[in-house]
Amino acid sequence: DDLAVWQRIVVAIKRDPFGRTARQVEEVLETARPYGVSRAMSEVLIRTREHLVANECAEVARHVHLLLERSGLGEHEFASRIGVPAE
Repeated sequence: DDLAVWQRIVVAIKRDPFGRTARQVEEVLETARPYGVSRAMSEVLIRTREHLVANECAEVARHVHLLLERSGLGEHEFASRIGVPAE
């Protein structure tokens, strides 16, 4: 069943948005016309990767905030000590 195959591909992409299956789909999409299944797979890649990046950024922010709290320093001093310009 074709739908079952596409569903397995989507599951693999969601499991690892930059993994082997995702890269293979990306290669195929480079030469495919942007409609139908190609468009749907492209959207899955884009959204899954955006979601992964957003989650990773949020995790880094939580970790930095925890380190800031543990340090007892103010934001500017903490930023200075880790070599990041304070905003």
